[in-house]
Amino acid sequence: MLEALYSKPSSLLPHLEKGYIEAIATVLSSPATPRQLIRLHITFLSHHFSKEYPSAIKIVVEQCLWPFLLFTKARQKTSAAVWDILESEDCSDGLTEFQLLRGCLVVIRDLEENFVATEDEGASDPVLQKFTAIDIALANRIAGILKALIPVTRF
Repeated sequence: MLEALYSKPSSLLPHLEKGYIEAIATVLSSPATPRQLIRLHITFLSHHFSKEYPSAIKIVVEQCLWPFLLFTKARQKTSAAVWDILESEDCSDGLTEFQLLRGCLVVIRDLEENFVATEDEGASDPVLQKFTAIDIALANRIAGILKALIPVTRF
């Protein structure tokens, strides 16, 4: 049913109430939410909702996307799917140019293409090594952006 609703965004968007983002954020934050449902919501938010309501991009990123931006062992496939959605041509330009996300896709794709796992005895799973490297690179990228945004106060 949700697929049918989301397939007609021009009919649905004018009827969304102010609490839509909060409701979706609650659904997305539940560990019981299936990956396919997460994909549907994130796709609708990034491809349609953010284009129609660009003033809501900050809230979409902070409340709906943020929990999926870093890779964890339990959510690695979901995180990869979210980044793929954000990279697609249908994604709102405003969303991918949102200051905290700017450049993150480049970091991810570069590491995916150029990562070489450590094969030493006792080294962790190569996939886990790659996702750890991506998370560290993303955290560094976001920290650099935040550092530039937040003025330094000296005492």
